Amino acid sequence: MTRSVLVVVAGLALVGCQKDPVPPASMAPASNVTATANQSELAETVLHIEGMVCQGCAEAAQGCLTGIDGVASAEVSVDDKSARVHYDASKTTPPDMIAALQAVDRGEAPAFHVTVSGAGE
Repeated sequence: MTRSVLVVVAGLALVGCQKDPVPPASMAPASNVTATANQSELAETVLHIEGMVCQGCAEAAQGCLTGIDGVASAEVSVDDKSARVHYDASKTTPPDMIAALQAVDRGEAPAFHVTVSGAGE
């Protein structure tokens, strides 16, 4: 009995985060960002992401962000619950990133709650 309870509890812990979320179909691969874009020509934002509790969550958030047309890079930290994103402002905006992150399919886990760091926190 104890062994089956442990298996059930371990299984429930794994359901909370999915490693390979399915991003919305409208998101294009990161290869749409011009490879020659100089980092200084890109805009930067820091997003605060509530709901990231494990490395799988961080990977899901990073995959989502780098899949957005115009995002050149995304550095996601589960410890800081943040993402530093460099992007082409003519192709995407922080509200677009927030909407994409909130639409990530996380299975049974609640949706990410995302804000721009320093904006009304």
